[in-house]
Amino acid sequence: MATNLCCKLIADAMLGRLAKWLRLIGFDVIYKNNIQDEEVLSSSISEKRVILTRDKKLFQKAKSKNIPCIFINSVSIEEQLKQVFEVLGVESILPLKRCANCNCLLKHIEKKDVEGLVPDYIFDTETDFNICEKCKKIYWHGSHALNIEQKIKKILCEIKR
Repeated sequence: MATNLCCKLIADAMLGRLAKWLRLIGFDVIYKNNIQDEEVLSSSISEKRVILTRDKKLFQKAKSKNIPCIFINSVSIEEQLKQVFEVLGVESILPLKRCANCNCLLKHIEKKDVEGLVPDYIFDTETDFNICEKCKKIYWHGSHALNIEQKIKKILCEIKR
């Protein structure tokens, strides 16, 4: 398995929340809420992606074809992240580099270009903004980003103990 954020992943339909979290912390994760097992398997093979699943049948199919796959044991997002980090050997993250919705890399956007597109308070208090060029979602390093970073640092510390 890969040992850093360069590892590409594909999550089955049961792992949307995990996919979103992994995207927020820098992973390239394919996820669709209606993705079928065969599409997961073929995408994993063609794009060299590790499968994340809670589906025992999909896990067995992947293993029988020697496709890298992680069977996610828990329903707790913290435990899911911890498991992925442990298996992949993750030691650090690159938060807010990918769109949580569509997985595209974010691009810097000038503050003046987000006026009227973000709440006034955010525009007045934040200085650095990123945008997803595909879905046009705008990101900034506010309290949500700090909460994500704190949660991930806590998980990484637990793994290192």
